[in-house]
Amino acid sequence: MMNYDDLLMPQISKLSRLVPQLMEAPLKEINISMQEFRIVGLLIGEEGISQKDLANKLSVKPSTLSVAISVLEGKGYINRKISSVDKRVNLLTLDDDADLSEANGIVIGIEEVLIAGISKKDMEITRKVLNVMCVNLSSRL
Repeated sequence: MMNYDDLLMPQISKLSRLVPQLMEAPLKEINISMQEFRIVGLLIGEEGISQKDLANKLSVKPSTLSVAISVLEGKGYINRKISSVDKRVNLLTLDDDADLSEANGIVIGIEEVLIAGISKKDMEITRKVLNVMCVNLSSRL
């Protein structure tokens, strides 16, 4: 019988649960939910993404995303623009005036906790390895 403790995927899964758990309370203090933060994070560097494409990246239904988008728009984090190609599609962008400094501080603080005790060299290798893993899995989608 296979020992799942020897596999990497359970460890990655555990990390993907722990990080949001640690982020939730500090984010709540600055009036943004974890779901809202994930949305904002995916919009960084985007020139405009449709609600459907964003929903696919988050693995949720576009209708599920509607409320969060409206809330984020009201908080001044995102903008909706009508697509010049398809008038039925709204493109979402990060608002130019959105202040993400407190959220960035939370991310950096949790990153510091996450990598405490790991050498710079080991972190460089870890980043390279994780990047290759992402490429490997993305090529299967």
